[in-house]
Amino acid sequence: MGKVYRVIVCGMKNVGKTLILEQVIYGKHKNTTVTFPTIEDIYVANVETDRGTRERIRFYDTSGIDPSLSPMSPTGDQSCMMNACNQLARQYNGTTDGYILIYDVSRSDSLDCLITMKKEIDKIRDKKEGFYVIVANYKGGKSNTDLPNNIGRAIQWANKEKLRHFEVNAFDKLTLYEPFTYLASKISSAPSKSSFSQLSVVRKSTKTDSG
Repeated sequence: MGKVYRVIVCGMKNVGKTLILEQVIYGKHKNTTVTFPTIEDIYVANVETDRGTRERIRFYDTSGIDPSLSPMSPTGDQSCMMNACNQLARQYNGTTDGYILIYDVSRSDSLDCLITMKKEIDKIRDKKEGFYVIVANYKGGKSNTDLPNNIGRAIQWANKEKLRHFEVNAFDKLTLYEPFTYLASKISSAPSKSSFSQLSVVRKSTKTDSG
């Protein structure tokens, strides 16, 4: 068996993480489908890359950050959100290859959550390479007047962080392929640096000892 890549799917609760995963893998959800809060689930799928190959990826569907911890909530503040994001980042750090960060376009607090989460993940990883995609889910449709502002802010942030931003509709499977294909292509083409750096050190020390 070839390598199985590890991807963490995270964001605030109730932004459509599970719906997006199950739709892109199984394609079984409709607008009338009833979903339930996720505790933690694991999905394994063969995802096609832009090179035409298929890579096996294990997706970890996290329970998400509680909206009550958001600074926009009467019971939350920035430190609450940071602590929750830090705990999630530590829990799934390990050998993670990539992250799918999902927000609900109609909720600015869910975007704020991603911004905080990305900062905490970067702290935990301590400069170790990891690939991200930002996914904007039009969960409530495109009629909300706040949508252009949230999308514009998200794109500006993603560009600053040099991340790809995708707009999807969880009930439209065709919109979901691109972010998953992009991430699978990136994580499977990343060069392995550790073995070459170790080999270089061995050669240098051997040369020094023999001299």
